[in-house]
Amino acid sequence: MPGRTGLNLLPKDLARLWAIPEVVAVKESSGSLSQIGEILRTIPEGKLLFSGDDALALPAIALGATGLISVVGNLLPAETKALVDAALSGRRDEARRLHALLLPMIDALFLESNPAPLKAALAMAGHSSDAVRLPLAPASEATRARLAELFPAFSLSLKNKG
Repeated sequence: MPGRTGLNLLPKDLARLWAIPEVVAVKESSGSLSQIGEILRTIPEGKLLFSGDDALALPAIALGATGLISVVGNLLPAETKALVDAALSGRRDEARRLHALLLPMIDALFLESNPAPLKAALAMAGHSSDAVRLPLAPASEATRARLAELFPAFSLSLKNKG
């Protein structure tokens, strides 16, 4: 994840890694559709690329990605699975509708450094604690308010206002 590591695994570097038999897949998190496209243009047979960015899952799958390694899927697994299934099976209208539905929540989950907003959302839904380890801080009240605004669209209830 370039945003976390400060490094971007470029397609030319990945091409060298594909030569290692144990390297069978990559989670692509650069945020660049151009880079995703270049990797998929040159990916060797039998190797897999997964979108590592929820917001780019639909276009990445359209380019040939195998699936998604998701953040929003931890909170909304059924909706995320439905999006990926629709995209992989070519049901474009359904995939676009699900992408549009999920995008505001995806954006809210990245208002602050991951995983703080996700942990807050999971706690608000009664699924876990919102505790994070240093140097991270819990999600702000503004982020929590935005998440709470989005809960009704997904039939999520605020079981734990903490």
